[in-house]
Parts: sequence; C-alpha cells; structure tokens
Amino acid sequence: MYKTADDIFRAMCAIVEAPGYPLLKHYKDDLYTIDRELLASNWCEASRAIWVVTPNGTHLSFVGHHARQIDDVKAMIYCGYSQIEIYRLHARGIQRITAEQALEDAKKLDFYLNENEVTDALGNTIARLSSSQIGFMHNTKKRVHFEPGIAFTGSHSQLLALRIIANQASIVEARSLFVAVDFITVGDAILTKTGLFSVPCNQGDKTKCVIYNPKEFENDAQGFLSFNGWSTLSNATHMDEHNARMIHTYGSTVVSLYEARLILAQHQLASSQ
Repeated sequence: MYKTADDIFRAMCAIVEAPGYPLLKHYKDDLYTIDRELLASNWCEASRAIWVVTPNGTHLSFVGHHARQIDDVKAMIYCGYSQIEIYRLHARGIQRITAEQALEDAKKLDFYLNENEVTDALGNTIARLSSSQIGFMHNTKKRVHFEPGIAFTGSHSQLLALRIIANQASIVEARSLFVAVDFITVGDAILTKTGLFSVPCNQGDKTKCVIYNPKEFENDAQGFLSFNGWSTLSNATHMDEHNARMIHTYGSTVVSLYEARLILAQHQLASSQ
C-alpha cells in the first residue's frame, strides 16, 4: 500500500517520540520543520530517501536522481557521532538499515545525467538540460531549462526528478553549495512545486529582445518588462532589438521576449504562493 508523505512523517515522529528514545535530544526542528517540508515537496510513489537521526538533529536526503546525492548520504552517515540510526524511506514505508545499505541505495540511480541529457534507468531520453548564470561568486543564481525528450511524460516522478536534478547539477557546475536555482522551465512551462505552469507565448517571442528597466536603453529596446506586465516603446525599431538589455542587480543581460514572459510569470507565481 502506497504511503503518502504524511504517512511517512508520522512514522518518523513515532520513532523519535517513543518513550526512552536515546537520540534527537536537540535541534528537533530538523525533523518537524526541515524534514517535513522536504517530504511535502519531494515525495511521490517512486521516491526513495535516506534519513539519519543523531543526538543533535536529523538529516534527510532523497536518492536516485543524481550521483551527487551519494556524497550527501556519505556525509550524513559519517557525521562523527558514535550513535546514530539510519532509515530507508520509500512508498511501502520506513525501515532501519545499516550504513552499507544506505550507500547501496544511494548508488542505485533511477535517472542519469550524461553531459546534458537526462535519461531514465533504461536509457530513454527524458529531457536535455541547459542553464544560465545570474550573478557572481557568492551571489550565484541559476536558471535551468529542460527541453523535453522522447520519453518525457510529465509524470509527478519525472517532474520531481527534474527539479532535483536542476539543483544538484547547478551545485556541481558552480562547485558550491551556495547556489540558488532562480527558476526552472520545461519546454514553454515553468516547473513549480505543484507541477507545470504553462506560459502563453506569441509568434516571434523567441527572437525579440526586451529591457527590464524602462529608464535605461530606451532607444535600443523593443519594449520593457516590469512586474506589472509588458510594455512596448513607441520609438523602438526592429533594428535595435539586439541591444536590448534586462537590468538587474548584477548587470545587464540580453533576453528574449519569451524569456521575459517566463520571468514575469515566475514573479507572479512566487508572489501568489
């Protein structure tokens, strides 16, 4: 019988709340806040995760999506405490396992990222990944795009996998844990925690360039994007589109109207959530 995220969380709580339980004496928010939020946003019938309980907090890592998750599990189980407990979480429930079993689980991948191609365990192409960077050094942010492949179905498990892969691949590329994925797109849709949000685009959107701040480059832009919507500048010509810029904290970037619509939609989604 399939166990929901709430079922799994209740089972986790039952373990640490049992009378005389020797672990998790401090930093209980790791379980009741962080782990709970991770389960709520990353759980589906195909999910697998490793959960470690220590005297001071807990650690939860989903596995099966990216090779870097193996390093996460290693860090969890070799955390320096003489006494820990390790559990396997999956759709059938929760069970205590050894460190060796945890590593074996982490090494079993359900998805693969080879160069920029995401495939399933059978080698079928689900999507192709590309990313762009915003910011510099410690302010690094990533925008990740997936172009659907022949095996893309849009299932819950695939979308969760793409979201996790986007984050893990960005960490590897930036060589830093302090990288944030600004937003993820799949085809012409934004990938959110609740699924795909389609963004209507017009013919020609992928070639026109826009400007974020109307006070800059006014004579060079087709128009400008604000968080109230898209506006056209009457003095813009098609010859100027290559010089349009999107202004942000870290400088200016050439963008298409298509990308501008995605940026605006992402902002509106974030404001409503």
